[in-house]
Amino acid sequence: MREAGFLGVEESSHGVALPWPGPPEECWRHTREVAAPLRGLLATLPPEALERVDEEVLTALRERYDGRRVNLSATVRVATGVARGGVDDRPSRRYARGLPGPDR
Repeated sequence: MREAGFLGVEESSHGVALPWPGPPEECWRHTREVAAPLRGLLATLPPEALERVDEEVLTALRERYDGRRVNLSATVRVATGVARGGVDDRPSRRYARGLPGPDR
């Protein structure tokens, strides 16, 4: 973002719990049905390869299953900044209005 000219860039990472309320098989079936890019990719695999993918994914999901839910998680990376480009983005006007600048 800095290279693109944004000011006051801040970045942070956040761990997010993504529990699936059910068994691994249901989680994988749902994922395959709703994730269009994944669905398209899986459709290109020969049956033997697709079977291997299913087995590997289900093995991984079963390791995270506690009997009630599949406990998945993700790390979300968030970046914020203020765009330059308009008259109001001039530092003197921005600071006068109390908006964050590059050092805030």
